[in-house]
Amino acid sequence: MKHFHRVLWLMLIGLLGMVSCAPLSVPEGQPSATVSSLEAKSLSQWQVRLSQSGGIAGVSRRVELDSNGALKVSDENSGVEITTNLPPEAMKEIAALVLGAQTGEQKPALPGSACRDCFNYVLTIERDGERIQVRADDMTLDQVPLEPLISRLLELQREALSGK
Repeated sequence: MKHFHRVLWLMLIGLLGMVSCAPLSVPEGQPSATVSSLEAKSLSQWQVRLSQSGGIAGVSRRVELDSNGALKVSDENSGVEITTNLPPEAMKEIAALVLGAQTGEQKPALPGSACRDCFNYVLTIERDGERIQVRADDMTLDQVPLEPLISRLLELQREALSGK
């Protein structure tokens, strides 16, 4: 019986040795079975829209950006519409914010905000058949998980409308 256990242990050690020597990477030319979720998402097509309305002057502005870098900024009050392409560095930053957005982050404007003269924001992200929509105003914006994306889009809007 002692001999049987020794043989069993040797077989187990030999099997573990063979498995540990197997290549960990997929041979070139064969598809990999594992792709990180961020890599998979970065290959996706997406579009993001931000509407800004309200305020004392009754502003109505819109920013649209897609995964190809096409940016469209419009101001309904002045009739201005600007179309351009974002540089790769800016696209990388915004794509990370868009792709990092989670479906659970969509919340209506937080209760208790009765600001009549605030700007109202509606952010819509469409990506891989899913739609994420977030509403906020100036009083609730800092409490919205997607505030960094909204702020960056507002910055692009200001730059485009000021001619920078």
